[in-house]
Amino acid sequence: MNAIPLSKISEWLALATEGWKAYLNVDNGKIMTVSLDHLAIAVGLVRVDNALQENDYHDPSIYLSDRVLQDFSDSERHDIRVAYHLTYNSDRYKELPNDYDFSMLKIMESFALVYHDQSVRANLLASLSRNEAAGSFLRNLQNLGIEHEWCEARDAALRVIARDWCIDNHILFDED
Repeated sequence: MNAIPLSKISEWLALATEGWKAYLNVDNGKIMTVSLDHLAIAVGLVRVDNALQENDYHDPSIYLSDRVLQDFSDSERHDIRVAYHLTYNSDRYKELPNDYDFSMLKIMESFALVYHDQSVRANLLASLSRNEAAGSFLRNLQNLGIEHEWCEARDAALRVIARDWCIDNHILFDED
């Protein structure tokens, strides 16, 4: 695989949401996403599929039979097959960090703590102590007209996370 641009990984990190996982294909650098629900269904269906087979067991890396997918819509079948493929080809895919692996609130707090204007700093830190802290923080950024500064700081922090992940997983990367 060629070197993967860090921006490609950090863009996913900026979009990481609860209930989803993303995987990097180490052969071609493509990022695939899948819901946790579809991952759970795929793993459960392998067990059902094994029970339905004439022989006691089939290699899950080969296929997921149409018989166990018959009750799902076409789009669900596709998503479940993707989840299945990611699960049973783990040598080709590396799971990217997700919202459990890093805290966007911590990144927000770090930005607020080092902000050069003391009154803005206090305002941002106060917004992080409210209910729905992330939404409050982002509204404050907008009201203060400093969204661009936040985006630069967030992107830099996510690039560090992406770089560390690449190093930990022996993935060749490009600083782009």
